[in-house]
Amino acid sequence: MVRTLAIGDIHGCYRSLDTLATFAALAPNDRIITLGGRAGEVG
Repeated sequence: MVRTLAIGDIHGCYRSLDTLATFAALAPNDRIITLGGRAGEVG
C-alpha cells in the first residue's frame, strides 16, 4: 500500500521529524510531501 503523508514546517525540528517517521513506520514506497520550511533550506 502506498501512503501519502503531508508534513508542515519541519525546519529545526529534526528530533520531532525522526519521532514521526518512527511512529508512522515509514515504508520505502511512502510518499512524503513537505509544506512550508524544510530542513536545510537556504534563502
